Amino acid sequence: MWVGRSSSRVSLLPGNGAGSSPRPCIFICSRSSKVVTHSASMNELGETTDEQSVGGFLGAIGVSFSACNQHLNGINRGMALHCLIFKRGLQEQQLIARKVILMYSKCGRVDFARQFLDERATRDAVIWNSMISGYLINGKPKDAIDLFSSVAGGNFVNNFTLSNILKACVLARSIQGGRAVHGIVFKLNFSWDIVLAGSLMDMYLKLGFLGRARTIFEMLRNRDLVSWNTILSGLVQFSLPDEAVRLFQRMKFERFFPNEVTFVCVLKASSLMEDYNLGRSFHSLITKCGFFCDTFVGTALVDMYSRCLEIEDSEMVFLAMKSKNVVSFNAIIGGYVLVGSPEKGMQAYVELLKKAMRPDFVTITSLLSSISSACLPEGLQIHCHAIKLGLDSYVSLGIISSLVKRDEGEKALSCFKTMLSSLEKPDEFSVSAVLKTSADWAAAEQGKHLQSLAIRLGLESAVYVATSLVDMYCKCGMVEDALKVFHNMPLKNEVTWNAMIIGLGNHGKAGRALELLHEMVDMGLQPDGFTFVGVLVACCNAGLVDEGRSYFNLMRCGYGIRPSLEHYTAVISLLVRAGLLHEAEVLTKACPFLPDLVMQRSVLASHLVSQRETKKFMTLKLHSNIDSSSFMLFSNLFAEEGLWAEAAGMRSSMREMGVRKELGCSWIEIRDETRVFTAGENPWLPDSLRKTLFLAHWEIMSGK
Repeated sequence: MWVGRSSSRVSLLPGNGAGSSPRPCIFICSRSSKVVTHSASMNELGETTDEQSVGGFLGAIGVSFSACNQHLNGINRGMALHCLIFKRGLQEQQLIARKVILMYSKCGRVDFARQFLDERATRDAVIWNSMISGYLINGKPKDAIDLFSSVAGGNFVNNFTLSNILKACVLARSIQGGRAVHGIVFKLNFSWDIVLAGSLMDMYLKLGFLGRARTIFEMLRNRDLVSWNTILSGLVQFSLPDEAVRLFQRMKFERFFPNEVTFVCVLKASSLMEDYNLGRSFHSLITKCGFFCDTFVGTALVDMYSRCLEIEDSEMVFLAMKSKNVVSFNAIIGGYVLVGSPEKGMQAYVELLKKAMRPDFVTITSLLSSISSACLPEGLQIHCHAIKLGLDSYVSLGIISSLVKRDEGEKALSCFKTMLSSLEKPDEFSVSAVLKTSADWAAAEQGKHLQSLAIRLGLESAVYVATSLVDMYCKCGMVEDALKVFHNMPLKNEVTWNAMIIGLGNHGKAGRALELLHEMVDMGLQPDGFTFVGVLVACCNAGLVDEGRSYFNLMRCGYGIRPSLEHYTAVISLLVRAGLLHEAEVLTKACPFLPDLVMQRSVLASHLVSQRETKKFMTLKLHSNIDSSSFMLFSNLFAEEGLWAEAAGMRSSMREMGVRKELGCSWIEIRDETRVFTAGENPWLPDSLRKTLFLAHWEIMSGK
């Protein structure tokens, strides 16, 4: 049904006159064979047809229909009133035209709204903005961008238009469109509009361009608290908690009073840093500022203490909260999972149900990820309850996540296959979790099958899945395939860049890794500690001593990143491999951490260290709690240098300390199944396959 511009298209049958009983109004339109009978008299439609009353009635129709989008009478009443508006000649009124567009949009008929717009004689900024909003309401951001492109050269663009189009660019994941809108903002001299600047920052942050968002923030002449909170949340989103805390201190110095959003951001930063003392100081400040009773702040406090493994403090805050929601319960349940107390997690879950709250997928996956074989009955109960609540699609994800965390990759893959056989559609999180198992096993063929599945499911462009694919291919030694996935990604976050840089560095492609680092910076992304781990490992594997020193200093002085043990390990290994033992010794003494097993093995595995230098370096502060592989490295290094007594002493020490060498294991893929076996294990292979392998071995040994 459609109401056109020609009056001949509408036939109106009014009532029988004054005093007669009301009779239905039948509206017949030439573009549809349907006859819509609206059981309302002209009085019900409203004889008062001034602009405000009719506009208000249309707005009410749109709101009510949006709450119940299957209500047929709602759209019928709206279309009937549209006919009345057309008859009374009110369709050119600005307010009424806006209400008609929004009514059709909220009723899911954005095509009718667009046709109404196209047939109007006059259009202004309000009408265009209403149509753009209609497209956004109906989840059609690309149509909104196309409409904006058709009018961008006119005089209909204002700050509200640009703000809406920036939202459309975020929904369409279009960074090119966002940059174009940014150019229009600058051209029309809207750069200093604080609301528009906030929309620009939000757009860049959600599309993964933190650097550009920070540039806009620094250029703002008059910042408000919203702009501070936007950039704070961006820093936390990009896992830069140190910088978030420094920005918070700067905000206080510039005399901006924090609100609940600010405190949620800095508490999240404390959680990421796992800095208990910092979190407690924020807790004191929150109490002083009077935000302790806020539900969101209280939930952030519970989450912070849980991630710092201070479950008693987390319980204290949780019990003191006057108002709790599902997210609050999820935070405390997650804390119990982290400290290995699934029983208390179940108790919190029962309390959630007693308060008549509905658990969500986070609740279910958190509980299931903590379930072990000892808690199987509880796990079955949660599974049944999830099915009852319609959350059964998240059960498999929870089980898979639990198995992956416990390094039970074979069981995780089996669960994933069961999930597929039951026609349950996996999401990006379950696919990425299974890809992690393939990466840990270096099971390239299995990873390829999972990539094909992701393509069929339309998940190949999802950031989590694509990043897991990059990581998997790198760990399988297939760097070119990883690069192909990386370059085909429409959107990358800092984790994706880090995975690719670390993969290139581990495979000796230092030049390409350093190029990616500069590309990352040029795109406005800021490297973090993980990025520099990859860069320093790349320099170490390629023997780039000067570059390694330079990037180590750049990380500390240029980006203000505190070096971690991994950074020290990479640089010390680089210096040792280059024979710079004195410099390595100085850096080891300056390292605030005790050398871990990785650092010990990195040093001991170097073949460039002479006998005298080996003894000298071993007198440094090496960790006493070393594992079997470190003992064997010590022993082998002594043997290579001809120090047989020392080599025998190391093996003797192993026996005295009860340290046993771990058995090496291998795995083989057979018909999409990965089998793990160790030396001396009874063969589990079928007789036919065992015979084939025996014959192949015999042919190899006999030289045939």
